[in-house]
Parts: sequence; C-alpha cells; structure tokens
Amino acid sequence: MASRRRRVTRGVVLMATLDPENPTNASLERLAREWELGNELDEAWAARPLALERERGAMALVLEDAGGEPLERVMGSPMETGAFLRLAIGIARVLGKLHQRGLVHKDVKPANILLFLGSQGNIERAKLGDFGVARDLTRRPTTVISGYAHAGTPEYMAPEQGDISKPIDVRTDI
Repeated sequence: MASRRRRVTRGVVLMATLDPENPTNASLERLAREWELGNELDEAWAARPLALERERGAMALVLEDAGGEPLERVMGSPMETGAFLRLAIGIARVLGKLHQRGLVHKDVKPANILLFLGSQGNIERAKLGDFGVARDLTRRPTTVISGYAHAGTPEYMAPEQGDISKPIDVRTDI
C-alpha cells in the first residue's frame, strides 16, 4: 500500500492506495476494514478514514491528516525519563479509549502511533493510526478476513495473535 497527500476541501489528507494492477485480497480487505471501523473511532485518539473511493482505477482510503509525528521517527535517541513517562502515559490513555470502545488494534507499533509535540518540543498527546486489522470485540465478524487471526507486524505481535486457538482481547495491544 502506498501513501500520498492530496488537497481536498477540508484540508490536506493522506491516501492509502493499492496497486491498480495487482491488488491483493488481503490489502483490499484491510482498506475495507479500516473504512468500516471509521464510525467507531474518535478523532481525539485516532486518525480517521474520510472516504473509500476509486482513484485512477485503484481503491484508495482517504484518511484525515491528523498531523503529528510517527513515534518511529523520534525513536533512536535517548529520551529524558520524564518525557518517556509522559509518552507512555499518553499511549496508555489512547489504548484505554480504544479498548473502552470495544476495539483491539492488533498492530500497535511505532509507525502507527502519532505524537503531537507542544511548542517546547514536549509530547502533548498521542493518536493511533492504521486500523486495517483492528477487531471490534462487540460484534461477531460477519466475514472471515484473509489472514485475520495472524494479522499484524510480526515483530510487534502478541503471542496469541499467532495461534488461532487463543482468544484475542485488549491484552493483545498491551
């Protein structure tokens, strides 16, 4: 999946587009899943999808550009203890809001955590993005999504995500 920016009437948005020649079932299902969950997401803690549309023959998920900086871009250098604790608390708060809605992200990783910095460079808040493999625990899935039980990034997956005999719940994200 590729991302790019485009200007629309509401401002700048990000687009996740698929290869129009060879879209895989799994990638189409991820876009549809993220679009489907859009109404369950709160803009206070999530980068929300705005539209699912065709763009030059390819399916595209139009996402709000929530701003912020992915955590993966600020990692790698030492962090002051207080800043680290504020970051950890902010991420825990966001996960708490997600879990209160009955959702499990299933792909919590630095690339999917957006940080918002204040004028002093302090982390003020965090948001989650990329809900393509998220699961709504309040509803029974009506369709089986390809690779659904194993969805996520292997380096960040909880052990139960690799074993379909084990239940997935909010502990998966922690």
